[in-house]
Amino acid sequence: MKKPSPFFWPKLALQELLNNQRFSLFFLFNLAIGLAGFIALDSFKESLDVHLGKNSQSILGADLALTSYVPIDDQTLKNLESKFPESTLSTRKISLFTMVASKERSVLVQVTGIGENFPFYGKIILEKAGKVHPEMVRQNLGIKGDAWIYPELLFMLNINEGGSVAIGESSFPVSDSVIDDPSSSLSSFGLAPRIYLGLTKIEETGLLSKKSRVSYQYLYRFPEGSDLTALVDNLRGKINKFDDSYSKIRIRTHKRAANNLGRVLGYLNDYLGLIALIAVFLAGIGAAYLFRNYLVHRFREMSILMSLGATRQQTYLMVLWQLVFLGTGAALISIIISLGILPLLEILLENFLPRGFETHVNVSSLIFALVLGSIGSLVFCLPVLTRIHSVQPLMLLHENTGNHEADISILRQVLSYLPLIILSWILSVWQSQSFLVGSAFVGMLICAILLLGSLSWVILIFAGKLSQISGTTITRLAFRNLQRNRAGAISCFLSLSLGTLLINLI
Repeated sequence: MKKPSPFFWPKLALQELLNNQRFSLFFLFNLAIGLAGFIALDSFKESLDVHLGKNSQSILGADLALTSYVPIDDQTLKNLESKFPESTLSTRKISLFTMVASKERSVLVQVTGIGENFPFYGKIILEKAGKVHPEMVRQNLGIKGDAWIYPELLFMLNINEGGSVAIGESSFPVSDSVIDDPSSSLSSFGLAPRIYLGLTKIEETGLLSKKSRVSYQYLYRFPEGSDLTALVDNLRGKINKFDDSYSKIRIRTHKRAANNLGRVLGYLNDYLGLIALIAVFLAGIGAAYLFRNYLVHRFREMSILMSLGATRQQTYLMVLWQLVFLGTGAALISIIISLGILPLLEILLENFLPRGFETHVNVSSLIFALVLGSIGSLVFCLPVLTRIHSVQPLMLLHENTGNHEADISILRQVLSYLPLIILSWILSVWQSQSFLVGSAFVGMLICAILLLGSLSWVILIFAGKLSQISGTTITRLAFRNLQRNRAGAISCFLSLSLGTLLINLI
């Protein structure tokens, strides 16, 4: 056989795929769906980090907040603020959870009393009045004693704007509803809708003296360029010297507030990440099963190539090119699908996300998908590729070449699964953001595979016994074929059982 050109094997591999369009399409879309979830969730996480970084001050509403569950007296507060820059702005906020009632029903809410300057960053937007400014807080909430409530409360309490809501010992007229509140995601995180009152009016409810768990926040905006780290260290040193309830005063910067919210949203991300990982595993199982059937039926063509002078390495090379083409094609399709999934994630998770959140495609995720598509397809199908080692030109003389069960050494078969285990472990640790969780996930998955594989082997032995028992001819043949084609039967059993197991895990 004449030495082929460098492009001969890629062309031949591509031609083989085009001649087997049904297999190629199934393989492409099966792997693409699994990769699409991976890309979308990674871009989603990146978008969340970008949003929290840009809006950390709006989430807290200030540069720094001191939080205490008892009021801080003026002398102590003056001591804490003694090292603050001269042009520092300050305001207060008081929050508590309680039940409020209308004429028909009562619900759990977060009642928040705010000072005139709250928030220093970001804007509260009302449905009728628009953006809130300090004078509006002073007039509406402070003097008139109005209440601004979240719009869902209008429905839950069955009241209209202009009606009133009973809070503790007082009743407050509802003058407007809040349609945008940058700080809402930080404190309640969807636990209860919020009602805004004036800082002095919240004391009229009588709830502050009833041993309720009340959060007193002292908010500060420092001049631009202030050393926030030094200010925090100074405050922490003073607080550590207290030996009473003031020793429990918490210091929260805008960066820490964003990190706290990011950590909570990260739990959701980690859970969705493991779901995406399961989707990749399901896609990989499907890809390996599809490729196994395809490869078995190509043994005759491989034998012909070898009889014409092709080496075993060249035969491997042709199949590897096919997997690279399929994996890269699946990655490109998954990128297109993920561009459609990202906006859907934003809609589905709207109630859990900070206001103003926007998703952005992460370029590094797209590059990662191309690499994972190419390498992942090779890794998932590597145990199947070891069957090429048994292909011989002599197989052309066998009538049932397509059904030949490869005689593969146990060591080679075990080693072929090692890259798959390593890749699965790396992806699990990365997606779960935890070495322990990722390792436990892969460990339990391996145990499940061994258990299900052992179960399938026992079933096949039992099928061989049943094939010898008197019964209908069709039944005996069915059990006998299962027992003879053990590799195919076990592969099919593992694919179906693992697919069912992983879906149930979600």
